[in-house]
Amino acid sequence: MNEKPVPVRFSALKRWAALVLCSNVVGWLLGVFYRNRIPFRGVSIDLRTAMIRNSTKARLFFGMYESAEYRFVNQYLMEELPTVELGASIGAVSSQIGKRLRPGTELTCVEANPNLIDTLSTNLSINAGHLKTRILPAAIAYDSESIEFAVSEDNRVSSLQSDESSTMMPVDAIRLGNCIPEGDFQLVCDIEGAEAEILAADTESLSRCRVAIVELHDTTLHGKQVSVQELASQFQATGLEPIDRYGSVYVFRRSS
Repeated sequence: MNEKPVPVRFSALKRWAALVLCSNVVGWLLGVFYRNRIPFRGVSIDLRTAMIRNSTKARLFFGMYESAEYRFVNQYLMEELPTVELGASIGAVSSQIGKRLRPGTELTCVEANPNLIDTLSTNLSINAGHLKTRILPAAIAYDSESIEFAVSEDNRVSSLQSDESSTMMPVDAIRLGNCIPEGDFQLVCDIEGAEAEILAADTESLSRCRVAIVELHDTTLHGKQVSVQELASQFQATGLEPIDRYGSVYVFRRSS
């Protein structure tokens, strides 16, 4: 595996640069200048209906938003294979997936935050209109038909777990098996720890997954702590071999 943990010195420099370039003030100025249609690595991300931090607009503009996912999508996704994205958020990574896939390919986007669905839909229309797209407004969960979802102003951290900056909202629950197409598919996943539920209850749905780009998170499942390393091993146990990594973002590929 091409393992690329983030070097300490580089990580500190990157954090300093992000503080300078990706401040709320800079993001606000960029939003005004571009009328909240922010350039992001060759696409335009429409944020006119999104309630997100101005710093996120700056991170998009300077290419710091989901940078590992961007590189791996462009390097490893198969151009002709149906793709499922879990945690599609504002549609920025979805738009990069759209650039990668051939016209007519299926792209299914799952997003739990109801405040982001309009923005996601708009950006799919702008940047993935050549694909067969569908949006599933739901959260990956396995214990009930609906759950309380923590919606935060920071679109990157909305999750099943609440904190002082989030608001709890009821959303529909969905299983991975209800999202995937018939036949082989590939997966892009950033669901803030809910990947542990898939690995605990739905590994059969991963049996036809050819490529998976997954940001793993230390989490708690049924009262037990589960680490990123344990989750990576569980993915490997399904037959998905790790072939690349940057920080906690992994690329898995099925060899047969």
